[in-house]
Amino acid sequence: MKYLNVAFALARLTLIGALMPFAIGWRTPLFAGWRLTALIVLIALPLAVIAFELWTLRTTQSASRAAPRALRFISLVSILLGVVAFGATATLEGQFRYKRHTVLNADQRALEQLGRHLLIGYRDSSMLDALIERRATAGVFLSALNVQGKSIATIGQEIAGLQEIRRQQKLDPLWIATDQEGGAVSRASPPLSRMPALAEIVALHRDRAERQLAVAQYAARQGRELASLGVNLNFAPVVDLNHGVVNPDDRLTRIASRAISGDPAVVTEVARHLPETIQLLIHG
Repeated sequence: MKYLNVAFALARLTLIGALMPFAIGWRTPLFAGWRLTALIVLIALPLAVIAFELWTLRTTQSASRAAPRALRFISLVSILLGVVAFGATATLEGQFRYKRHTVLNADQRALEQLGRHLLIGYRDSSMLDALIERRATAGVFLSALNVQGKSIATIGQEIAGLQEIRRQQKLDPLWIATDQEGGAVSRASPPLSRMPALAEIVALHRDRAERQLAVAQYAARQGRELASLGVNLNFAPVVDLNHGVVNPDDRLTRIASRAISGDPAVVTEVARHLPETIQLLIHG
């Protein structure tokens, strides 16, 4: 029984230790899609472990029997890590809320001057509305989270509403950006159709004239769809070269699956013509 208790205590210690990197890096963009759930877990779990460890220590003392030294040590370390994990999460969240409050209540003129240089992403539409009302941004980035579960018409109406605020403020239209490369990186799909990666288009058309026509058709379709949302800036295409190197530790850039080609001339050709066609359609 003694060894079972120690094993259980070690499991709790391992659990709280595994939470530490997440608590310390709580505001990382990797949590953007499930921020509230992560916050609840990172607050509730350390508190639960702390409470259980304190209860365990108190129970052994009230029963007039001393807990094994190893068990007491593990419990104390678990409590310490739980306090650090809870404190790190709460501190970072508190700092974020304080900074947000400071921004929203900053000097109007200073906000407008800074906002001319900023393009922001958002999770809470009310916060976005507040920033636009305060003239604190020049543009908005649409992520998959912002368009999830919405129709093209709904998103278009939302963007049109934001642009109407800008017109009333007598300011230039907002830059409405997204990352719609095609293939794996298609932040607006759905509701937009998921188009193949440009590398697939290039691979299917070795002839230069055929490739240019295929890229033009691809760009025209993509441009029309982006325009239907109100998007006027697309962070594409990727102009890195594909050297065929697949790094298992690269979980973010994934250039091997996103790059147009390993041939600099082909990448230059596609990257020159694609944006021209898309921007023409987006801006009419």
